[in-house]
Amino acid sequence: MIIRYIVSFAVFVAIDAIWLMFVAPSFYREHIGHLMRDQADLTPAVAFYLIFLAGLNLFVLEPKKDSSYKDVALYGAAFGCVTYATFDLTSQAVFIDFPTIVSVVDIIWGSILAMSISVVTTWLIRRKQS
Repeated sequence: MIIRYIVSFAVFVAIDAIWLMFVAPSFYREHIGHLMRDQADLTPAVAFYLIFLAGLNLFVLEPKKDSSYKDVALYGAAFGCVTYATFDLTSQAVFIDFPTIVSVVDIIWGSILAMSISVVTTWLIRRKQS
């Protein structure tokens, strides 16, 4: 299980880096730039990665380790949707100006991200075991 966690962490960083470097900056600055820091605080970001991956491993990767890739993808996407929706919809409820488009895009991204992490991690672990 520790190996799976480490692999999922590496996959998460690799996939999310593409989003964070090429897509997210201009999109988020355009829509919620007034809420953003000039430089991200890495401590809560790392904490999120560690907690998110603990949940993904506990609720998706470990229980679905012997399931089909379709099931792994579906459960991964559902986990990403639920976790990202928690933040985004709470933000819409609490903040005066948190645009719906940000929530929609972010929830879709969270679903794709968790699905991708789940499938790639499962594939890598299975490949190593065979």
